[in-house]
Amino acid sequence: MNERTTEVLEQYELEVQSKRRGRGAWICETSQGLKLLREYKGTVKRLEFEEQIMNVLQNQKTCRTDQYMRNREGELLSVAEDGTRCVVKEWFSGRECSVQSGGGPGGRADREAAPDTARHCDR
Repeated sequence: MNERTTEVLEQYELEVQSKRRGRGAWICETSQGLKLLREYKGTVKRLEFEEQIMNVLQNQKTCRTDQYMRNREGELLSVAEDGTRCVVKEWFSGRECSVQSGGGPGGRADREAAPDTARHCDR
């Protein structure tokens, strides 16, 4: 996937300084901050819907969410030569909250109701 990763990242306005594996994706350190590159198997319609939801959450300023990044062509989805479909997200450092640990910003019900992408802590 390393060759494919480079190929996909070239489709974005990014200057990649380093990249490392992390939880089924590539975490990339760039001059524009952290980015996450992940293979995507859903539909473009679903991807656009997710982007709308994440934008609403981000604009409410109640939680940080990982936003999708558009490539040079203005698309959310990038395709490698071998047909692998990938997305790049704005990412941030921090640790994920564990539902089992009971820690985190809200009560258990808040964490269970929150989308996976919004389950991040600053601790």
